Amino acid sequence: MPKLFIKIKRQDTPEADSYWEDFKISHKPGMSVISVLKSIEQKPLNARGEEVAPVVFSSSCHQEACGLCTMVINGRVQNACSVKVDELSQPISIEPLKKFKVERDLVVQKLSAIKPLKELKAWLAFDGTYDVGEAPIYGEEEASRSDTLSTCIRCMACLEVCPRFNERSAFVGAMAIASVSNLSQHPVGDFLKSARLEKLLDKGGLYDCDNVGNCQKACPKNIPLFDVIVELKKDASRMMG
Repeated sequence: MPKLFIKIKRQDTPEADSYWEDFKISHKPGMSVISVLKSIEQKPLNARGEEVAPVVFSSSCHQEACGLCTMVINGRVQNACSVKVDELSQPISIEPLKKFKVERDLVVQKLSAIKPLKELKAWLAFDGTYDVGEAPIYGEEEASRSDTLSTCIRCMACLEVCPRFNERSAFVGAMAIASVSNLSQHPVGDFLKSARLEKLLDKGGLYDCDNVGNCQKACPKNIPLFDVIVELKKDASRMMG
């Protein structure tokens, strides 16, 4: 049975130095990168036949719906559950996302991406403190747009490829901006639209985007993230007069 040659970038603790470890596993038709990692997990032997600690990684749905298994595979940000090894050149290199602090091996801390969602009030409020009235009418065009934006799986691929999203910048990133756009178009979330947009005019908001467009290209759900940012910039210009 043919072998797959795998190189995994590992890190034992958040403070430890990273290192590469090589593995050889048996090839099976239709294997995904997650299948490879699970095979190593079940039999953690490196390429020299030495028993090592199982590689730590995150996964859940195995159908590109949860965003947990986003990694850098052969230099590209991808969801490991949807990438087939037969489509990759060998050796196959697997690394954790580089924009986030590594917890262990391929697992990273994503709080820096989630925090802006709270700051931008990226949710619909139903706390009972005001009369929401009758259910609002949601047009077909608005529903279609919302359906597209709602396919976001919080995989962070857009942030990984963004040159402005890093530890030296306050930029909130395309994921948070798209969430704000989606909620502000919702009939129930519309009442906070101005407040959200004003927040996006602060440091780290819309105008910290350099218009590169990597986010849109990297999105596994083909969400038009760059187009959303451009649209919100127009809304901001109209609001400011």
